[in-house]
Amino acid sequence: MNHDSPKPEFAEGTASEALRHLEDAPPRAPYLFGASAIVAAAVVDHFTGPELSAAFLYAPAVAGLGWLLGRKPGLSAAVAATLASTLADWPVPGAAPGVYVATVWNGVAVGSLLATIGFLAGEIRAHRDRLLHAANTDPLTALYNRSSLLVQLDNELARAERFGGETGLLCIALDGFKRVNDSQGTTAGDRLLKAVASELAEQMRRTDLVARIGSDEFGVLLTNTGAAASQAVALKLAESMNAWAAANGHTIGFSVGWASAAMTGMNAEQLLARAMATLDERKRATRSAAPLPPLTGSAAPA
Repeated sequence: MNHDSPKPEFAEGTASEALRHLEDAPPRAPYLFGASAIVAAAVVDHFTGPELSAAFLYAPAVAGLGWLLGRKPGLSAAVAATLASTLADWPVPGAAPGVYVATVWNGVAVGSLLATIGFLAGEIRAHRDRLLHAANTDPLTALYNRSSLLVQLDNELARAERFGGETGLLCIALDGFKRVNDSQGTTAGDRLLKAVASELAEQMRRTDLVARIGSDEFGVLLTNTGAAASQAVALKLAESMNAWAAANGHTIGFSVGWASAAMTGMNAEQLLARAMATLDERKRATRSAAPLPPLTGSAAPA
């Protein structure tokens, strides 16, 4: 399955906004950020002396690494910050034994707090990622869901409107899928949907986005694809998917509708409605065995 499709953008909490630029940075960037922050905190901690605690200065580095890289790096950052904090406040030679004991005790207390921060930051990030994945993907096929497709489609339409170009959209329906569910059961139907999803993802380009938009319907966002090209892709995809179904013994067919929008201010819902209208035309033509209808209502007006 194609896992290199563009990832849709979703609204997130402001807590992660400050670190967003580091998520797409080179792999070493988070480590450099964490090390620099810990060193800077240690310098300040040293000059404030043991009388004034500066332990809170280590927290951003620990939390940041936990958020960016996970629980284990967060805990590792907590250990490094604890050592830095303890060394920064280490008593001068000749100090009373009780001072050394107090310094070690304070280090343990600070380390426990920082370890909790690092662990929780990683755990919150992992939980957030799980929620985003659940909200934006179809649980059966692991494709994007309808809302994800619409978000990415709106992004692509906005990009095309600003920089030029056209955006295509395909809607694919499984003809006869209800018959499979009724005769073979929903478990067989689920297996078939997974197989169709995998095959669709394999057949599309790496820059296209495949989504499940209904019980037996799929959508494909075609980047930089005009009306004529969208129609050509739709007809070719219908032919290849029907051949795939026949070769694998699946008693279903495929109807594919298409739409394309240029710089017209059209939104995702409107483009999807155009593609669904064309899909309905293809379904009617298939049922009546009539000649395929011409390209109508699938391209945005000039």
